[in-house]
Parts: sequence; structure tokens; C-alpha cells
Amino acid sequence: MTAACYNPGHGLITGHAYTLLGALRLEDGESNGVRLLKMRNPWGSEKYVGPWGDADSRWTADYKRQAGAGTNGAWVAADDGAFYIPVEDFIR
Repeated sequence: MTAACYNPGHGLITGHAYTLLGALRLEDGESNGVRLLKMRNPWGSEKYVGPWGDADSRWTADYKRQAGAGTNGAWVAADDGAFYIPVEDFIR
């Protein structure tokens, strides 16, 4: 897939190809949860700094657990090219 890049301020590169690795719904027990897509920059480095990026404060210990932290590297804060993006932002 190619990024149309609605907001280059989040570090996505316009016209660049990204790989869709999976989808995830984080449950908080109060709402419909948060729908995220796990993406990867094939260049192997991560530049995404938008909502739900690796450094985002929304990543609680429970959300990291739900994303599989500690199991096959499902969630890790590293410059590995993989990142999560909200479904709504991806659609835009």
C-alpha cells in the first residue's frame, strides 16, 4: 500500500509503500476500544510519531499486554520499522 499522507507531520512519507502487518483492537472495558493497524516501513526504520506511535503515552502496561508485548516482539518500542496507527487515521 502507498501512503497518501494526510499529515506529513506524523513522519509518514508521501507516496512511500508501507506493509500492513495486522489489525488489533485494544479493549479498555468502557468504550468500543481502540482499533489499530500494525504497519511496517520496509526501509526498516520508523519515522511515525503520530497517535499510538512507540513513544505515545497512551500505551499503558495493559495495552502493551493486549498487543502481545513480550511474545514474538508484537509490541516493542524500537526503531525497527514497525508501528501502530489508528484505523481512522489510516483511512484519512
